[in-house]
Amino acid sequence: MAITFDGSGTVTGISVGGLPDAIVDTDMLAANAVSSAKLASGVGGKVVGSAFASSTTNEQNTSGNTTWTLVGPQITYTAASTSNKLVFLHSHHMMVEDMTWHMALYRDGTSGTQVYQMQSYTQDAQWIPTVGITNVVATPPDTNSHTYQFAIYRNGGADGKIRYSPNSASTGSQIMMLEVAP
Repeated sequence: MAITFDGSGTVTGISVGGLPDAIVDTDMLAANAVSSAKLASGVGGKVVGSAFASSTTNEQNTSGNTTWTLVGPQITYTAASTSNKLVFLHSHHMMVEDMTWHMALYRDGTSGTQVYQMQSYTQDAQWIPTVGITNVVATPPDTNSHTYQFAIYRNGGADGKIRYSPNSASTGSQIMMLEVAP
């Protein structure tokens, strides 16, 4: 079959595989022309959004056994899809004295939803430094804007205290969130 041009930009007569290699590149493809269903098996996990914040503020929780205290940086994010996953990476430095303590990730403040919680225990009258990296994977509840921030909770130890502080003045405490499509 002959290749023909009809004057309006339409080309006919080209069979599948009829174009030479490298004639079509990614700049020539329309936006979203390749769906995930057309990708090779095992290809996926695309990062579709991200947010990052850091803080160099020192904060302390000495308020008792029943108060969650929001600490460190916060991010506000609107998820693209509830089918995706939100991956949170949080680095922090704390000084803990004589107590059991908890750390949690909250969505929309302490009156919102607790997404994740961990517990640790220190039994010592001295300030004990703890440096940590907390990783949390969550599912977006909807595609509305939400604020995410970690909180600490002092549970036990009559004189126990928590001081949440940056690792150093240059790096601070950090929270990063990646939205990953399946």
